[in-house]
Amino acid sequence: MAKLGGKRKGAGNKEGSIRPNFNAYWNAEEIEEYMTFLKKNYQSSPELTKYVGDHLFGKAPQGIDLTTKGEKLGSFFEKINEQRKSGDI
Repeated sequence: MAKLGGKRKGAGNKEGSIRPNFNAYWNAEEIEEYMTFLKKNYQSSPELTKYVGDHLFGKAPQGIDLTTKGEKLGSFFEKINEQRKSGDI
């Protein structure tokens, strides 16, 4: 039987790997220039506006629609139970 869960050999980040950041590629002046560009131009571009918003406030949560034919799941299950009790199912 297959082993379920737990640590798997070879999974995850490789030993010694790090997540790169701006400082690894750009100096302080270049970062300042980039931020100035974003501040001046983000309103003229929908893509830049989304980028800046996502990085300032985090990405918007994706809603999950828990409805069936326009009804909430709770009322859907209640109707099934009613039909079961009445013998329709």
